[in-house]
Amino acid sequence: MRIFDDLNEIYTLEATDRSATDEEIKQLQEFSPVSLPLDYISLLQEATDVEITVENGKLIRIWGISGMNGVIELNDAYEVQKNISNSLVIGDDSGDMALMLLNGNEGFGLYITGFGDLDRETAIKIAPTLNDFLIDKVGVENFLW
Repeated sequence: MRIFDDLNEIYTLEATDRSATDEEIKQLQEFSPVSLPLDYISLLQEATDVEITVENGKLIRIWGISGMNGVIELNDAYEVQKNISNSLVIGDDSGDMALMLLNGNEGFGLYITGFGDLDRETAIKIAPTLNDFLIDKVGVENFLW
């Protein structure tokens, strides 16, 4: 399944960069304290540095793997794993909210929390999977608050 072909109509794909290489995905799998879901890996195989606008104008950014604005570098810079073990920030809302994979209070899934307060207890579950969020718009109301 190509996630961008099936994006829910409330989303508009604004920008993407090249697809991730197998080596980059392997590097991310080795770095990540959580097992990377297949839908996230599939998205990275389609494109990196993804920007998607929600119909209300809010932006979803899903970062690339490496480089100055990549998942690995930004998780290190924000000390994500130091603050929330077994998590991986994969993007943001182009503001102060982190989009992360987390085994949180409501089980594993896609969560959002503030970069200024990286805390498992305040993280809000958006959806069980990225596909649920982007295709079936599960949890979009939690992202838009």
